[in-house]
Amino acid sequence: MKKIYLAIAILALTLQTSCKKEGTTEENTATSETTATSENETKSEDNTAINTPKTYSITATPEFSMLGKNNEVQVKLINLKALELSDPDGKITGIELTYQLEVTNKNTINKGSIFVNPRDFRLELENGNKISHDQYTAFPVEEEETKTSEKQIFKIPAGTKPVNLHLFFDETRAVVKLDMQ
Repeated sequence: MKKIYLAIAILALTLQTSCKKEGTTEENTATSETTATSENETKSEDNTAINTPKTYSITATPEFSMLGKNNEVQVKLINLKALELSDPDGKITGIELTYQLEVTNKNTINKGSIFVNPRDFRLELENGNKISHDQYTAFPVEEEETKTSEKQIFKIPAGTKPVNLHLFFDETRAVVKLDMQ
């Protein structure tokens, strides 16, 4: 019986020392945690760069345009954004251009409200083609009031860039130059 206890004690002692790494347990734990943390930070930075869609900044010139037979409508493009679109395989399918309209009705009281409908706006591409909105929202603006529209969306085909946005209102037209970078 003493031989069995002695064999078990030697086996336990051997297992305990063979499983122990060099140095103390606390030092090894701290080192492995630091290494794991720095590896995770590097991976998260790489994933952020890989997983975010490409965005473009767009500037509009002039800052605002006057429309209407009596120059009663002031239109300003705000919150211009462009986002690269792709399919599940990673192939680029185009660009989604979004913006909002800030419209000021210059009519005085009792001269009438206006109704802005972006349906007639056209986005001119660098290849000379003009496209209409994918989604738009028309809205009324009362006299001496400034109102901001909901988001207006153009879907631009792959391989092209916007050059100009043609605005139309009450048989008048204005061209806003777009610069996408």
